[in-house]
Amino acid sequence: MTDKALATVKGQITKAQVAANGLEVTDEAGMATGTDLLGKIKTVGKLAREEKDKVLKPLLEATGAERDRWRPLETDLSAAALTVKTKMEIYARAELKAKREEEERIAKQVEQNRIKPETAVKKFAAIEEPKKEVVGKTAKASVKKVWSFRITDESVVPKKYWVVDKIALRKDVMAGQEVPGAERYEDVQIASR
Repeated sequence: MTDKALATVKGQITKAQVAANGLEVTDEAGMATGTDLLGKIKTVGKLAREEKDKVLKPLLEATGAERDRWRPLETDLSAAALTVKTKMEIYARAELKAKREEEERIAKQVEQNRIKPETAVKKFAAIEEPKKEVVGKTAKASVKKVWSFRITDESVVPKKYWVVDKIALRKDVMAGQEVPGAERYEDVQIASR
């Protein structure tokens, strides 16, 4: 839009504002004047949109074309990141599972009186915690425990969740409410910085 076209539209908008502020509607004649003024405002609005669109339409088309051009690359990049995170999460889950299994094994030995509680305490202390931060050569990643849930048996999930409203089900399970057929569980999630 040229400065001249912008000044023309701005002048017409200013006139419309002055007329609108000065309008008095106390009878049918005022209603008719208001109607005509709305028509003029609509015409000025159409002119303003047309002038604006002369500038914006090509920009929006170019933006859309660029987004379309980059979308496949961004999709591939997101898929690659998901693949890496998934593989790292599988490893982190395996480490967490091994720790839990070792703790359960020690607890079972205490229950069966195969080791003394004092020995169990030492063994528990010797179990290494899975790493919470991984430092590479060029980046860092954190392994954080997150609570999630899964449906363990759909056939016993109460009817209020059917068609399983996973959002409501997740909200209730995560709030600690016991729901047959679903459970809250601890998982890991990779966050890259």
